[in-house]
Amino acid sequence: MTELLVAVFGSGTRIAHRQPLSRRAACVSRLFLRRPSGNPGSVIIKHVPAERFVPGAVPDAPEFREEQVVHRFLAGIGAESGLKPALLGFDPAGLLLLEDLGPIGNPVARSFAELVPRLARAMARLHGRTLDQETTYLELRRQAGLGPVATDGRYHGVMREAERAADGRAGLASMVSPWETPAVRRTLEREFDAVVALVENYPGRRALIHDDLGNARQTFEIGTETYLLDFEYSHYAPPFYELTKTLLGKFETNTETGEYLLASPNMPLAFAEQHRVLMDRDYGLRLADEEWEETLAACLIYAALTLLGNLAATGHRRTLRGSVQDDINRILDRLTLVLRPFRPFAVIRSIVTRYRAAPAAQNVHKLHSLAKSARQG
Repeated sequence: MTELLVAVFGSGTRIAHRQPLSRRAACVSRLFLRRPSGNPGSVIIKHVPAERFVPGAVPDAPEFREEQVVHRFLAGIGAESGLKPALLGFDPAGLLLLEDLGPIGNPVARSFAELVPRLARAMARLHGRTLDQETTYLELRRQAGLGPVATDGRYHGVMREAERAADGRAGLASMVSPWETPAVRRTLEREFDAVVALVENYPGRRALIHDDLGNARQTFEIGTETYLLDFEYSHYAPPFYELTKTLLGKFETNTETGEYLLASPNMPLAFAEQHRVLMDRDYGLRLADEEWEETLAACLIYAALTLLGNLAATGHRRTLRGSVQDDINRILDRLTLVLRPFRPFAVIRSIVTRYRAAPAAQNVHKLHSLAKSARQG
């Protein structure tokens, strides 16, 4: 680490004081620096194991190296300003030296009326500035030795989320009433195929998404603007997929209690509409109403399937806040609500709406059984 500080700030730079900020998946600290020619102030250092702060080897976690690639990519294309802390330096193992944006990131709790335009602008900046630049991003990943995106090893990487979506799809299909006609079942499978194809092989313009913005915790406010932090799970996707965690929620672990919970901010659909307006006005991404509805509906359905698949695979091994059945209900109730204004995927919407009529215990058993079979297969 000393070598990195000297390379960035010059000979004689030393750490005067360290302030730990987080000891979650990645250890983050604020470093107050001292050097002979003056005080360079403070910087943020990320991905240093807390118990081995100085000296120590940086853990070789894929999330850490992926985040470093994202910071290098955004800096390289000139996309950092007003979006994220500037990248000051890095080393090949994943260590990051970042601009210190200030002491207090989110000084007040905000209403949806205040938060929606702030977060929509931040997301649109990320998506608009990275449209159509996936080749550059993939080359940086290749240089970092991260391999194909299809074999992404992150816990919430593209590969594992696709596996969870497949598990969730199988579980939801198994809950369909036995009295449904073969024609309905065939249509349901065709709609599922269309959802998966649209999200995993999106034919439109793709952008880098943060993919961890459930409740805006990974943000920092400066004046009237919101900056994005923590890019461990970023990847290229339909830009509208970013909206799914703010509209549906995501699973998180409470670090104090160990509970695994579905954290859902339940943002209004107006958030997606404002994002659409900004992408059109500021970055030229214009979709006709029918295409936008189909794309957003597919993203929401796919994300709900990943939540169900995650729950099926891990719910029985974790301490849930509530029960598996409670979380199934919350996922599908919320999906029903956000899909209500849309027309595409009528059979999926109908099945999800009528899900409550199926026996609860039977549905939980089916989810677990299907996830177990998929893992064994």
